Amino acid sequence: MMKEIYKITEDGERISSKWFDDQYAKGIFPKKKIVGAQWENNGKLVTKCYKQASPPEFLPDKTGVIFIERDGERKGGELVFFEPDGRERFRVSPTVGLEGSEPNNASFYYVECNHRDRICYVYLNDGNSDYRARLNIETGKLTDFEKTRV
Repeated sequence: MMKEIYKITEDGERISSKWFDDQYAKGIFPKKKIVGAQWENNGKLVTKCYKQASPPEFLPDKTGVIFIERDGERKGGELVFFEPDGRERFRVSPTVGLEGSEPNNASFYYVECNHRDRICYVYLNDGNSDYRARLNIETGKLTDFEKTRV
């Protein structure tokens, strides 16, 4: 059974996701660079580190962890899915073409996992507009693109 995700800061501090998310909800944006994630799975601690990424999220069915990883060179980064034991499940690149956009300009910037409805959405920008897409957590396929901002 997977337990709470902790965010790891560049100075090694372990922050509860609940605290971090609560601060954002209050409009307080902690100035801490998140460089890793840690969770417990069946009594074992799993740690994943990265250069730059979005805060990690449990998948809606708690069968894994997802975040957007950027390497600093590629604008768009990738969605990275991990199994509960830390093995990488798969990666999804934002190579999508939307209404005349340039596919190479597409960039993921936020992941939203709705645990109540068991749905996962990603938000991306194509250089012209922002979009929300539904994410199939079994296949990594993006569907139901909806323009959210021009």
